[in-house]
Amino acid sequence: MAKTGGIVGVSDHGGWAVLVTVARAGTLLDRRRVELVDEGLPKIPHHSEGQRLPINQAVELVERVRASAERHAVLALDVVASAVPRVLGIALPQMPAASTHDCRANHGLPCAEQCRLGDVPPGPGLSGDGAGLARPLV
Repeated sequence: MAKTGGIVGVSDHGGWAVLVTVARAGTLLDRRRVELVDEGLPKIPHHSEGQRLPINQAVELVERVRASAERHAVLALDVVASAVPRVLGIALPQMPAASTHDCRANHGLPCAEQCRLGDVPPGPGLSGDGAGLARPLV
């Protein structure tokens, strides 16, 4: 394994994700389900919770969930990097970028494609080509 490394595939869901790491030959190296949102925060804040709030409070709630998801994603990727010593890259679904401005402009609609997050810097053990391109999803 140390010579070949693995690629982490991400399948995101509302507030959680599945991370599957495979070797180049297709051998399963690691599979785990990870929570992306702190307990007590809504998983998809732009839906019911955010719809009932004034816009400034809704944007603040979305930002708290975004920050939580980013922290959890970094921790999850650090755990994968410990389990799979050589992560070669991370395969992610391609999504449009979202911003707080988008959330304000689209209040009342599904906000910014489930508040998909921006790039997360690589954590320890996640260096090399493409390893820092993780985009955690809420």
